[in-house]
Amino acid sequence: MKRIATLVLVLLLAASVMAGCGGAVEPEPGMANDLAGTTWSPSDGSYLIFGEPGAENGFLWYLDREVTDDNFYGGSYQLYRGEAAVTYVTEDLADYGVTKEELDRLFANGESSAEDFVAMTVSYATFVRNGEEQIGPDEDRQISYYGFLSEEELAIVNMNTGGLYQFSPVE
Repeated sequence: MKRIATLVLVLLLAASVMAGCGGAVEPEPGMANDLAGTTWSPSDGSYLIFGEPGAENGFLWYLDREVTDDNFYGGSYQLYRGEAAVTYVTEDLADYGVTKEELDRLFANGESSAEDFVAMTVSYATFVRNGEEQIGPDEDRQISYYGFLSEEELAIVNMNTGGLYQFSPVE
């Protein structure tokens, strides 16, 4: 029993040392960082900031750009672009049923290119509505989106609901 406890302690120590090495978390292969430090707004007046608060892959989405202490979502995101996004959607998110053939047909129409194709999974850590936190400590709030990103627009579809969100950059 003492031997097992020692082994567990050594493994925990090794894991904590490895987690502390380098300071930063390495992104997964294929992840893009094209949204970090950008701000976007749809026509409804809400306000989406990537790179906040203090984290490269963090985000905040405010219902009203003038009110930053209530009615907002926040958390982290993983963004994939181009072929990495196609692979992410068709393999990692295969349960949604989007196929490579469907995406290839979409790119073939010429309106959008595979290079502008993005896929994103957001993990909500906070959702404050009317001054109260709506997400419990044990809740998993992840939503995946796919769409297109250019300098002029971010257009993404919620893969759970099919809802389309179109954002313009804010300078």
